[in-house]
Amino acid sequence: MTGLSLGEQRLQINTVLTHIALGRKPKSRVGCAIFPIAPVNLMGGNKVIKFTNAEFASYNSRRAPGDEYVRISRGYLDELISLEYHGLEYPLNDDMRREQRKSGIGDDYRGASQFLMNVLSLEHERECAAIAMNPDNYSMDTYEVLVGTDKWSHPDSDIIQKIEDSKEKIRSKIGTDPNVAVFSAKVVAKMRGHKQFSRITDAGSRIVVTEKQLEQEFGFEKVFIGKATGVGADDEFFDVWSNGVWMGYTDPIALARMSGKQLNWFNAITRSIPGVAAAPVDLWQRREPSFGYTYMMQGHPYLPNPYREEQKDNTVFKIKADWGIHMTGMNAGFLLLEVT
Repeated sequence: MTGLSLGEQRLQINTVLTHIALGRKPKSRVGCAIFPIAPVNLMGGNKVIKFTNAEFASYNSRRAPGDEYVRISRGYLDELISLEYHGLEYPLNDDMRREQRKSGIGDDYRGASQFLMNVLSLEHERECAAIAMNPDNYSMDTYEVLVGTDKWSHPDSDIIQKIEDSKEKIRSKIGTDPNVAVFSAKVVAKMRGHKQFSRITDAGSRIVVTEKQLEQEFGFEKVFIGKATGVGADDEFFDVWSNGVWMGYTDPIALARMSGKQLNWFNAITRSIPGVAAAPVDLWQRREPSFGYTYMMQGHPYLPNPYREEQKDNTVFKIKADWGIHMTGMNAGFLLLEVT
């Protein structure tokens, strides 16, 4: 199955609702910092790029006059992948719409579109975290579970040295420093009370540890605090980014395209949706080494035209996005678990 042709997209996509949904910046979405979006045009049969150490290796290019040139490879292996189908719909009842208008809540079409995008982007966030924070996806030397005095809740722990040691483990494997880090909100809460990060102002108020401060302290190009929460089967809230810290190397062009600290799919998508502006760089064609990518169907996510359920007096809104999240360079990441 292929992606929609340009003509099919124009017929099926509601560009106004898609603009509204993609322009939404859901709070606490940081998954695209680890798995930036790369578009594909097949549901099955795509080849995921698996980068090896050769992508970062140095070579001896010296040769004698008349000798053959030294041949090198880009250092990636292709493996077949399939995308997973994702879709949601939300029925908005006519009576509810009338009540919203009376109460001045706002544009119900806008609210429905943004609600769908918020829910779908949270699912993507949870999938990103489930892969990035799972030690089973790493080799033994690319993650560490903290115990005893190493835990950042312990007053004698050395947070700064632990981060520097972890960065060095990545650099020693790929020859370049990690440029991105994701700290879970639970971890940052403990850092704010740690002696290495807490500061008392003249007014007696505690300075908050921010993403910008962490970037300056550790030399990352981007630091994100994973604040998203989910609801489990027992209706209890949980931290999507667990109790850990991820750091690694992400394609810098993808990072540059992510405006500000609030990541959204509008500035992560690189292929054009009819009527929706597209970013200028196609990651799939560039094939840049990176810890991972979200391979997403070309032109997704999008909202089709709403349809009516006359027997229920509902206008039903839908959203569609098909993707697959994959680690493409395991050595380009390092994971700290059970940090506090």
